[in-house]
Amino acid sequence: MASPDVADYVGLELLDLDAQQLVEQALADAAVTWPDWTPREGNTEVVLLELLAAMAEEEVYALNRIGDGIVERLLLLMGIARDLGASAAATVTFTAGDDAGYTVPAGTIVRLTTAGAEDLDLATDTELVIAPGQTTGTVAATATVPGTAGNAIPLGTDLEVLDSITGIESAELATATAGGRAPEDSAAYLTRATPRLSTFTTTLVRPQDVEAYVVSAYPAIVRVKTLDRYNPAGGAVGEDDGYVAVAVAAAGGADLSGPDKDALEVDLADRMHAGLQVNVIDTDLTTVAVDVTVLALPGADPAEVEDNVIAALAAYLNPDTWDWSTVVRRNELIARADTAAGVDTVLAVTTPAADLILSGAAPLATAGVITVTVQAP
Repeated sequence: MASPDVADYVGLELLDLDAQQLVEQALADAAVTWPDWTPREGNTEVVLLELLAAMAEEEVYALNRIGDGIVERLLLLMGIARDLGASAAATVTFTAGDDAGYTVPAGTIVRLTTAGAEDLDLATDTELVIAPGQTTGTVAATATVPGTAGNAIPLGTDLEVLDSITGIESAELATATAGGRAPEDSAAYLTRATPRLSTFTTTLVRPQDVEAYVVSAYPAIVRVKTLDRYNPAGGAVGEDDGYVAVAVAAAGGADLSGPDKDALEVDLADRMHAGLQVNVIDTDLTTVAVDVTVLALPGADPAEVEDNVIAALAAYLNPDTWDWSTVVRRNELIARADTAAGVDTVLAVTTPAADLILSGAAPLATAGVITVTVQAP
């Protein structure tokens, strides 16, 4: 069975005009067919055109959703679902007022309130029994809504117990929150899923087929690189016939768990040529520290300039977008820092002192400590 060569999703916008554009187009057409008429705001004809344009704008919006909707339905029939995200999880310690023994029901809600941010609610996963003689107990809890906002809240953070539970006085995080993932929006879903159409063959043949399949079938995998003729146990890429390695990483270059890699390895082996040895491996993540000195533009706030330079360098050293290059170019670091808002010029890059060679068959760079010294003009 031949596979379609689908690299990217191209949306179909049958008609992409808003109400104002529809009115302007109608008035332009009227000027041609009715040259003696001069439109004036408030005229009956103009008012009617505006009302009809407002009604048509809603139809245009609905019409342009049809293409994406049809593609999503087809992808669902092929088993490619939208990633609904994941909720952050942690463990919560409840403290009682005495040691008489108390029970915290499953589903008990605790809340973290942070100034300037939305409240985060977590629900206990199971019932917690604080035995007589004890004043504290710890139970797993999960955020009530998916998303990344609930990640990396440190242990020891105080929580408000929303449910009224006899004897319970307070609660706090016993472990930091982690594991939250934002739901996938339509654009990200279609961009990820559409290339999967190229893999609907009896086997995964080309490296891009493998990569398209992995990123579409496993939403938690952000980076994937196929290393043809590579045996991780020894040898270099391209030297071992009968072997293929697939390097994978989650967001931020994080390694997958052993069981997850094993399951992916079995899945890929079933989809490739018989006799081909498939190995799923970690990517090779290198942390890159940068020390740079810049000259600020007149009037620029040094603190803002520092933040802008750090953001520009971190965007370059981002494992989620790194182009698998084996070299971190010192000149590229200079260029990125130089284009940051508020920077007049880059005076020096102390670290790294030269181009940095990344190790490994599937290299990714990630930003380490970025030190920015800002000199006034």
